[in-house]
Amino acid sequence: MYYKYLLILVFILNVLLGIFVLLRDHKNQINVSFSLFVLSVAGWLSINFLSNQFTDYPRAFIFNKLIFLESPYISFALIYFSLVFPYSSFDIKIKHLILLIIPVFISNIFTMLNLTITGVNVVPGGVTEVTFGPAVAIWGFQFVAYILVSLFLLGKKYTITKGHQHTQMQYVFLGIALLAILGTVTNFAIPLLYNNFDASNYGPFLSLFVLGFTAYAILKHNLLHIKVIATEAVVVLLLIILFTKLFIYQSTGELILDTIIMGLVSIFGALLIKSVLEEIKQKENLASLNIKLQEMDDQKDEFISMASHELRKILTLLFPLMSMP
Repeated sequence: MYYKYLLILVFILNVLLGIFVLLRDHKNQINVSFSLFVLSVAGWLSINFLSNQFTDYPRAFIFNKLIFLESPYISFALIYFSLVFPYSSFDIKIKHLILLIIPVFISNIFTMLNLTITGVNVVPGGVTEVTFGPAVAIWGFQFVAYILVSLFLLGKKYTITKGHQHTQMQYVFLGIALLAILGTVTNFAIPLLYNNFDASNYGPFLSLFVLGFTAYAILKHNLLHIKVIATEAVVVLLLIILFTKLFIYQSTGELILDTIIMGLVSIFGALLIKSVLEEIKQKENLASLNIKLQEMDDQKDEFISMASHELRKILTLLFPLMSMP
């Protein structure tokens, strides 16, 4: 039971993170690609959970096939993100994304033809076992290749970036690397090599690495410039939980208490968001002042350099005159 509720919580957190990052700037390729990655992970979480809920063969087979249809899009979103974060190596256009998604479509075709998985063995109360087909090699090559290229690109940018960007890259790279590597091992390598599907139960929770490291980078290092959005996400999540609790009260007193708590959370949440907005505004003002001071400092240095140069020219001209009898 706890497994089910924890999985639902992880799913909600992934969806909220993806939506709020996208709402922050839906035209920014970094925000779009990161949202696609997080939301595709959330989709995989839900399908992975549902694949073990059905004991009848047709539905169990459909949902397990959906896992292999949906998961390549995680690798696509990840390689897209690695190309644009924290800066674009080149101008990413629609034609580049089409070229990147063609191998995903090819993998999907083989899966829809029942060549990636050929059947399932339904285990009541356990993890449904999958019978792999010949095209699982194609599926695995596309997925693993995209993951490795993504990690290479992010790792390379991590070594190049400096200062604030370097710190942001550190946490994002760690979270994504742990999810990508461990998730591939638990949900693909172990089932394929050892025919053991129990480890796939833990795969969905690996997204907590991305959530945790990204949340830290957002709050501590202003990753994606969404500190306000992150605060709003936490407040909204708390309100959703409290609102849901209103429908499962056991007494009138408990209902009144939960309503009061929800009202207080709403008030303090609004105050918290307001304070974060003011903090960010102050930081932006300070940053603007620092830029102006730097410009003034540069102008001062330029003036002193020019004045000293002109003074040397004057002294050079005067010195011969002064030395004449």
